[in-house]
Amino acid sequence: MCDAKEKIERLVSDCFKEIADHSLQSEVRSVHIKTINDNLKNISRLLEELPDRPGNNKSRFRERTIATGDKRNAVIKVAYAMSRFDFHILNDILNTRFNQTEAFEYLGRRLNVKATTLRNYRDRFDPYVKQENSGRKGWWQVELSDELQAIKDEYDNMDCSEIKDEIACILSDQPPSD
Repeated sequence: MCDAKEKIERLVSDCFKEIADHSLQSEVRSVHIKTINDNLKNISRLLEELPDRPGNNKSRFRERTIATGDKRNAVIKVAYAMSRFDFHILNDILNTRFNQTEAFEYLGRRLNVKATTLRNYRDRFDPYVKQENSGRKGWWQVELSDELQAIKDEYDNMDCSEIKDEIACILSDQPPSD
């Protein structure tokens, strides 16, 4: 049975996103949106206060650790793969049917980093990597750091199957964070 707490957290997260998208429209002026937003914040707070039962996933809203050393390298390698092959590489490795958002959320939980961190790294690679499944421009205004350039140099010389094998190893070496 799927964890009810996780489902509620996912719904709350989706609602926050929809409210943010809706409230950015200049013609929207609604006290109801503020009330909904406040209620969602209260639900999130209450969910965080609930104790986790053994075997349950921890809250998606927990603090993430900052990736350093080998872990950071692993995150950057995954971001390179996502830039070059898009989210399809993850579906090939895991035999799943994730869309892009689901792929980044899974990777964020698996690697214990924010999904946006992975997206940002991917965006940094986009203008410098020959993308095989998309035409994203990424952050073309920013040069690659030496750290990212080293990963790019290593992975540019690898074919898809070699990169898949390495990403599969990275994901299997990471303990689940949820």
